[in-house]
Amino acid sequence: MVPVNVMDDVPAMMPNKPAHETVSVSGGCFEIEFERARLHIRGDVSPAMLKLLIRELSL
Repeated sequence: MVPVNVMDDVPAMMPNKPAHETVSVSGGCFEIEFERARLHIRGDVSPAMLKLLIRELSL
C-alpha cells in the first residue's frame, strides 16, 4: 500500500506534454503528467514502485 492524497486539481509544474516527456523534479518532489492523470510524488519512492505507478497510469 502507498499512502496517497487525492486532489481536485493542482497546477502542473510543466506545460502539457505526452507522459513520456513530462517529468519535473523540484525540492524533494516530482510530477509526472499523463494523458488522464497527474502523479505528484513527495519524498522517497523506490524505483520498482515508480515503475508500477507509471505502468498502471499509462494504460
